[in-house]
Amino acid sequence: QTLSTPWKTSCTVDIGWSSTLIVPTFRDKLVDHKAVRRLPIGGRHMVNMLKYYMSYRQYNLMDQTDLLRDVFENLSFLSLDFEQDLREAQRKTSGRRGYDR
Repeated sequence: QTLSTPWKTSCTVDIGWSSTLIVPTFRDKLVDHKAVRRLPIGGRHMVNMLKYYMSYRQYNLMDQTDLLRDVFENLSFLSLDFEQDLREAQRKTSGRRGYDR
């Protein structure tokens, strides 16, 4: 199986519900089967962390897994330039950022 990308090297990160799979490629082919990594951390763990921190702020959401999963899926994003996104979040007022709904 080949993965068509415009770059010579790439790294595919698939975050699932219970695990994360990392697959490095070079010239559209898998580098080595030993280079593929499976981490036992997935979306469920991130939702549980969100539950913990929301409960830490005295909101009782420990039984609201579906609600927090929906919040997590709609409001989270992957930053491709962390420093730029951090500067933008500090500069813009609340309600005007891309992730504020």
